[in-house]
Parts: sequence; C-alpha cells; structure tokens
Amino acid sequence: MNKKNTKRNVQIDVLKGIAILLVVIGHSIQSSYLKFDENIIFRYIYSFHMALFMFLSGYVQYGKTIDIKKKFLELAVPFLAWYQVFYLIKIVFYKSNENYFQYIYKLIISPDWGLWFLWILFLNLAYLKIVSQYVNKKAKFGDMVAFFSAWIVLNSVPLSIFGLGIMKDHFIYLATGYLFPKYSFIFKKIKKYFYPLVIILFIIFGFFWKRTSDPFGWNLASVYFSKFGIPGEKILLQIYKLTTTYLGIATIYILSPKKNGFIRTGLSYLGRKSFDIYVIHQSVLFGFNQNFLKVTSKVIISISMSLGLSKFLKQFSFLKIILFGKRKI
Repeated sequence: MNKKNTKRNVQIDVLKGIAILLVVIGHSIQSSYLKFDENIIFRYIYSFHMALFMFLSGYVQYGKTIDIKKKFLELAVPFLAWYQVFYLIKIVFYKSNENYFQYIYKLIISPDWGLWFLWILFLNLAYLKIVSQYVNKKAKFGDMVAFFSAWIVLNSVPLSIFGLGIMKDHFIYLATGYLFPKYSFIFKKIKKYFYPLVIILFIIFGFFWKRTSDPFGWNLASVYFSKFGIPGEKILLQIYKLTTTYLGIATIYILSPKKNGFIRTGLSYLGRKSFDIYVIHQSVLFGFNQNFLKVTSKVIISISMSLGLSKFLKQFSFLKIILFGKRKI
C-alpha cells in the first residue's frame, strides 16, 4: 500500500461490508434464539468476524503514522458517548432503574457492555504504535518477531479490567493485518487450487468452535493428551483458536466478490458505512421481542434504520463529533 495513495481500497470496503453484515446477522440471531450459542451459523460467524475487522483495521494503517489523538477522537469518544446514549434508551424506553454508577462500573470491568470494538481497537493501535517504535526494520522478519513477542508479553499481564482481557485476544489480528501488505508476497505463492482446501478446513475447524467454552470434543482430546503425555495442551488450544480464526478470514477473502457488480457494489457501500451500522444497529435490535421477526427481517430493518438514523444525526455538528468521531465517509 503506497503511503501517498489516498484512494480507497474497494476490496477492503467489500470485506468490511461482509464483516459488518456478519456482525448484524450474529446479533440478530442472539436476539431471536435463547440458545443462540448452539446455532451453527452463529458459531461460525463468531469464530472470526471481529478478528476480521481488527485485521482490516491493521491493514489500512500500514505505511501510515498512527495519530493517537485522532484515534482517540474517532474511536474512544464515540465509544464513551454511545454508552451514555444506551443508558438513556434503557431509562426512557425500557423503564430501567439501573443505577448510573453501577452502569459505569460495568463498563470499567468490561467494555463488553458497550461498543467494545471501538475501545479495544484504540488500545491496540496505541500499543501497536509503541511497539513499532522499537522494531528493528532492517532485520529480516524483525517486525514480525517483535509484534508476536509483544503479543506474548501482553498476554502475560494478569489484568483484564477495562478491556485489557479482550485486547490480549485481538492484538495479534491487528498486528497481522498491519504486517500483511509487507509480507503478502508469501501468500501470493499459494496457488488458487488450494483455496477449496482452506474453505474445507474452516468448515471442519469452525464446526467444533464454541464462544464461551472449549471446542466440542476437547475434553476427550485432553484425556488422550494426558494418557500419551502430550505437553502444551493450552498452547494447542490457542493454536486451534488462531487457526480457526485465520481460516475464517481467508475464507471470506476467497469467497468475496472480486469483479464489479451489484453484490460487490452493495457490500462496498456497507463497508463504507460499517462504523455507522456498528454503533446504531444494536439499539434498533433492542426494540424487537425474542421472536418478533425472523433473522432476515431483523438484519434488513436494523441496517436500514441504522443508515437512516446516522444520516439524520450527522446533520448536527456536535453529534457528528461525539457519536461518529468526525469520520469522513
């Protein structure tokens, strides 16, 4: 990616469009089924979709100077502002009596209660900027080793408060995306006839993936690890999770439309509007009962309303700043 090239990368927009569509589908499934974690589509989506966003966020930073102040305005300010909006929605529309300080406390413990991706992306970009200052760019694969080491160090920190726990899981994807343009020549050597194998492997690996616990059958595998004295069970589990996620990211790239057409144009548009959809769509979904609408209807309605509301809110300069971080679309 050329430093001087300011033209949008349409393929990145397409991938972002697919990613945000998967986010909305996943949340629509959550709002439609009590046992959503058992839904196979939900499990496949959640095995990689936010990591894909993190990967793409790293990719577009390559060759650029990370301006922390600008990123704080674009990411952290909207993250905090929308959390206040959600509280007002709960109080006004859902008659919640939740104490405000308890509400803030939940956010400090874990940003899962808010638009966590914005905050985690900000933290990861800040960490990426710090680490990149100490990278030996002259050494062959030096930056790759440095970022991987930084991820290991990050995971050794015992704290998980205010998003540090989630940050540990996602920094590796941001760093991989950031380095990908530089080392893409390695992957260009992979012939296209290997693509079906990648998709098949993702289908297999993703089938066993679970969001809140170990993969299906892992307990049985653990018995054999102990029986035959195979060390590094936790490391093997981490390798499985990373492999599944990267296979998911690769599968989306392989299946994404490369030729101009209606689908590619639509996905590109969603990608350019992904921030707006992300910050608003859950507020729309809150208004639906568990089985009020089918998943497909929820996806269409929540995306449409998100785009309409964002266009309206951006008419007000103050809201454009604090809710959307002066994002240029």
